[in-house]
Amino acid sequence: MVILVMKPYVTLHAYMAIVLPHSPVSVMKGGLVILVMKPYVTLHAYMAIVLAPLTCTCDEGWSGDTCNVAVCDPTCVHGDCTAPLTCTCDEGWSGDTCNEAVCDPTCVHGDCTAPLTCTCDEGWSGDTCNEAVCDPTCVHGDCTAPLTCICDEGWSGDT
Repeated sequence: MVILVMKPYVTLHAYMAIVLPHSPVSVMKGGLVILVMKPYVTLHAYMAIVLAPLTCTCDEGWSGDTCNVAVCDPTCVHGDCTAPLTCTCDEGWSGDTCNEAVCDPTCVHGDCTAPLTCTCDEGWSGDTCNEAVCDPTCVHGDCTAPLTCICDEGWSGDT
């Protein structure tokens, strides 16, 4: 709210305004609302006088002294809150709150527990958990599923 405006006075093409907090013409510097007189004579200068501390009432989804910090609730786990309720995920993470690891290629028989890291289900191994585990190993055949050997032609038995 501007409570006093005088323009021009004498012939200096100047104006003077007393500015209150939350005024559309308030100038904030160092967290203070200031009185601005601009320009006077031909110096193209500004004169500022401290009037009152400035406190901002933030719109929903924003916080901080100047309402420039986005709020995400729940918080972003592996990323940054870049707008209200909007997470920008770090590389290797996805999901609304950046809490889902990304594995590419995907884990076949297991879970992606960190970027590019598969934790295999029991009986499976390999980078993408696509290799069945047979113990003992198949001697003359292929391990096609956990503890399952398919024997080569001419061979038989469990391994």
